[in-house]
Amino acid sequence: MKIFDIVLLFLLSFDNTYCISTTDFYSFGSENGDTKAPTNDDGSTAPIPVSSLFPFFNHQHDSLIVNTNGVISFLGTMSSYTPTPFPLGSNRRLVAPFWADMDTRNGGDIWYRETTNSTLLQKASVEIQTIFPRQYNFKASWMFIGTWKEVAFFGADSNGKQKRNTFQCVLITNGRHSFVMFLYDKIEWTTGTASGGNSSAGLGGTPAQVGFDAGDGINYFAVNASRTADIINIPRLSNVDIPGKYIFRVDSTSIEQGGCNVNGTLTITPREALMFGGTRLIVSGPCFSLAKNIKFYMSDNTEVSCHLLTDISISCISPMVYRSGKYRVSLHVQQFSQTVTKFPGTLTIVNPAIARQVLKREPKLWKYNSQVSVYWNPTVLNFPSDEVISLHLYTITKENLIYPVLAYHSKISALNSAVFANGRHTFKLQFSNDAGIIKMSTNNPKSPYYWSDMFTVNVNRQQSQTSCYEWWSRDLNQQTINSKDVNPCPCTLDVANIDSARFSVDPQCYKIEGSEFFCQFQPHAKVCYRLNIPSSSGYDHQCCYDTTGVLMNPNGDSTDGSGYVNRYHFQGSNDANVPFLSNFVYDVVPYMHCCMFPFQDFEPDEIDSARKHCSLFFNRRPPNSCMNYIPPRLARVTGDPHFVTFDGKAYTFNPLRMEQYSNARASSVTSFVAQPYPTADIIEVQPNTIRGIDVLVNGELVDFNSSESMSASVISAEGSTIVKTSDSPPTIIATFYTEDISIKASSAMNLLNLVILTSPDRHTGNLSGLFGDNNGDAGNDLHSKDNDLTQGNASMVAIHNNFGLSWRAAENESLFTYTGGRTYESYQNLNFVPTFDIPDNIDPTITHLCKSNSDCIYDYYVTGNPIFAEMSANASDDFARISNYTIPVVTCGFPSNVSDAVWVADGYTEGSSARLLCNRNFFQVDLVITCTPSGNWTDFNVTCMALPECGKPQMVANGYWVPVEGTDGRKATLQCKDGYYMPIEKVRIICSLNGTWTYVEVKCNIVKTSSSSSTVSTLEHITSDRNTFIGQTTNTELQTITTEEATTVKASTVDQSSTTNAPITTDGTSFSNDGLVTSTAEKVSTSYQHGEIDSTRSVSTSIYISTIKKDKQESTTIFQRRRSTTETTESSTTSSVKEPKPEITSDASRPFAPYKYNTFTIVTLTACIIVIINAVMYY
Repeated sequence: MKIFDIVLLFLLSFDNTYCISTTDFYSFGSENGDTKAPTNDDGSTAPIPVSSLFPFFNHQHDSLIVNTNGVISFLGTMSSYTPTPFPLGSNRRLVAPFWADMDTRNGGDIWYRETTNSTLLQKASVEIQTIFPRQYNFKASWMFIGTWKEVAFFGADSNGKQKRNTFQCVLITNGRHSFVMFLYDKIEWTTGTASGGNSSAGLGGTPAQVGFDAGDGINYFAVNASRTADIINIPRLSNVDIPGKYIFRVDSTSIEQGGCNVNGTLTITPREALMFGGTRLIVSGPCFSLAKNIKFYMSDNTEVSCHLLTDISISCISPMVYRSGKYRVSLHVQQFSQTVTKFPGTLTIVNPAIARQVLKREPKLWKYNSQVSVYWNPTVLNFPSDEVISLHLYTITKENLIYPVLAYHSKISALNSAVFANGRHTFKLQFSNDAGIIKMSTNNPKSPYYWSDMFTVNVNRQQSQTSCYEWWSRDLNQQTINSKDVNPCPCTLDVANIDSARFSVDPQCYKIEGSEFFCQFQPHAKVCYRLNIPSSSGYDHQCCYDTTGVLMNPNGDSTDGSGYVNRYHFQGSNDANVPFLSNFVYDVVPYMHCCMFPFQDFEPDEIDSARKHCSLFFNRRPPNSCMNYIPPRLARVTGDPHFVTFDGKAYTFNPLRMEQYSNARASSVTSFVAQPYPTADIIEVQPNTIRGIDVLVNGELVDFNSSESMSASVISAEGSTIVKTSDSPPTIIATFYTEDISIKASSAMNLLNLVILTSPDRHTGNLSGLFGDNNGDAGNDLHSKDNDLTQGNASMVAIHNNFGLSWRAAENESLFTYTGGRTYESYQNLNFVPTFDIPDNIDPTITHLCKSNSDCIYDYYVTGNPIFAEMSANASDDFARISNYTIPVVTCGFPSNVSDAVWVADGYTEGSSARLLCNRNFFQVDLVITCTPSGNWTDFNVTCMALPECGKPQMVANGYWVPVEGTDGRKATLQCKDGYYMPIEKVRIICSLNGTWTYVEVKCNIVKTSSSSSTVSTLEHITSDRNTFIGQTTNTELQTITTEEATTVKASTVDQSSTTNAPITTDGTSFSNDGLVTSTAEKVSTSYQHGEIDSTRSVSTSIYISTIKKDKQESTTIFQRRRSTTETTESSTTSSVKEPKPEITSDASRPFAPYKYNTFTIVTLTACIIVIINAVMYY
């Protein structure tokens, strides 16, 4: 530590040496476009509008004022000539490069301008990046330069007027972060005479003050020498080891200084590094100016390649490691005295699955022996100049036959400067290994390197089949996966979207636009989700959803897009499970070879073979469907805090980390903090007027934009993951995956609204605090910290005093971060008394806005702010909407498998339907089953029969062919679909010896509604027996014609096209219908399920069906129209009361064509939902 003291003394020893001159200033003066401030004493400019918002003390500013007395202010002029000690109140928010009593009438000029000059912005960016290593990516977009040139002091005599000060203040921002730079050329006086200074020397009295003030009476920063005689030495001092220069970060509550420090607190930027290595780390904190040797070690004693950047930072390249999460690191600094000082730190290793891919591909185009391209943005790659940049190919090898690691494969190409600048390289892909990854690097060990995503290649059908069978054979030696070991999937995408306590978006699904995703390995899925943590056996469960939001079934029509149980969780679970790599090698690659690649290579008529190929994979990686899925439980706190416990108890309580809202008797949530287990990172979330919402990890603000995770919206921490889901309103979801708890925090009006979710099978009855005990009983939620129960019907006063206040956190229990002069005591307003009762005769304006929303009414009445009230109403409405998705429903899971068939379902909850589709080379069946209230599908007994050698029968619109029992599929009968009929009762075709079907020209006509209304009989079509009618008849005469009876009828009500001159072949007999044959006085007998109907009259018959749905009643009317010379038209009607169901339609001849459903209805029940966090306490 002594060495640092010596350095400081050395800097102070140059009493008469100025290290900064005006040549080191940013350019100023009229020749650079500056404006000159008016000559005056204690004056100010008018407010100066600026073209970029300037963040300062957590506030955005669109104008500023240049004050003569060495101050730039934001909320008003600053005419005070004697510097008042910071902090200031009265909204005097200011930057003070040298606050003293200046009088430009006695000499000197003040210049100012804003600029976006690229040269100046680049210069400022480099300075910020150098002094603030954590801002290594900072790029300035706007600057304001204020220069006080040779200014004199007030009250100076003739000698005093010779004393002059010259200094500059530079404001710098990128719109998000902002910095202030003070530059001092010379300081020859400190005080005007009105402040007690000497008129000749300008010294004495109350000297100048240098620093910043938020104007709130709390937050400020002052240079140590301020308001002392030592302030005259400021040109010889510095906070960045450059005498005369000071740089500060000013956008947050606390002012941050740059440079190094004698305490040597280790800072690593970025705080995350990729598991595969290559991340450039800027390590800072200790001063390295007198260091002889510097070494950086990982926790396993692996030495990391580093080199000195500046006297305050070093650059290191992270090594390749094979686990993710928090790593302990150590920096060893050897001084010339041979003393080695060790500085500990932590580094988070990021799983490749969620890492940002700098090298990008177009996966659909990457096929063996094809021309493929790699893309990159050259402006974000930090290669040293004049280095040869190359692309290399790596593959995966298996240590000990199971432990996957990366291994070098081959060099792709060196890139010349033009190709690198173009951001694209195209080459022929002749790589047939199971897995590969592209690396871009140089030969310089000081250079970072970059990776693509991991991929596997479709070589050809034969290799995919071989790879699939070899994997299948090897996997038989592994333990059989029990799909019941993992949590079932949510049945719908709507529910998956909110179950953040257990599921997260699959990292291999990339957001492409808005809420749209592209899932690389499930391209037909809308999006997929995965379990947050491994199951007890280390498994993962992937849940994929189709475009309608329904869970995809691998035994349905979505084999090439559905999810499955993974043997290895992509996060890693034990020493044998390498994060990401084990999952990719043993789950993803087999899926691609067994399921995805076959569908790319097989012809349409070979799809059934592809499905059988894929069944090998699902035999070893079974899905778990959504059977027995139970939604999460949830709680909330919103507005002027309104609580709903996990068990559904609603109450209002002030305060919670209470900050009084305005001057009202109201409070709001301004922060939450959580630590899932003792060694986990502490996560704190706060609203921010500039960034919307801030996340602090272990008390340090973490910028989403600096994260090395998969996007600018993810922060990885020990024990948690924080995802930014929205900018409007600013929203994050913090998932504490070991606890099955997630917290959704939205920022509005500088407060937080929180929704907390937990798994229904965790923490049941073992929680305590403000969100209840989560035992399913809302009546016993209000237990105090001493376990005293406050009844649920107690008054707000009793709830406040007896229950709420008991959960006040003691100072030694607090995990909160206190900045900007605030302490634990700042939040202990013991005199605060909230509003308890709302009068009955409130202002009609309130009820007009709020209607019956009690949260809105309370907040409007208490705050008097309609915007606040409306925000509160929206928050409670949003909670109600989410709650609807957490109501438990009956689930049936996937229907039982049927050989050589797939299911097309519109859902897997009560009331859902599924239609069976036989494979392409099989006869189709007409089977629809329903998910019943018992949690089972309706019974069925059906098989799919293979087509004979004749192949597919002719296509008949709105009809399909049913094989005749006992004929091995060589005979088939035409069946029309529901809502269609054929004028001929039975049409049968035969597979002839020449390998072709006999041909019949026939049509299924749509059933139309008759205008008749007289009721004759009740008829209902039964789908299980397509050639049977059920009915009870009264004096009804029906003519039934079959080709087997060689009788043909042309009914006057049937379309003429239904009867043609084409020959009809049935049972080997050919008949001609050149002329119409109408049966007369001949008894034609037809068998019915309820008896026979005889007819001895000449009659032609048509049957029409119409369906009317109204008020949840489905009324089906079947009209039978009969024509004769003596009888009138008659009809029959039936009506049944039942819930309407969507009708599933399909083209039986194209079982893999897309299907559309007429309706999709989600029925929700009314219930109380319940869900919190263990020992959540407040201030």
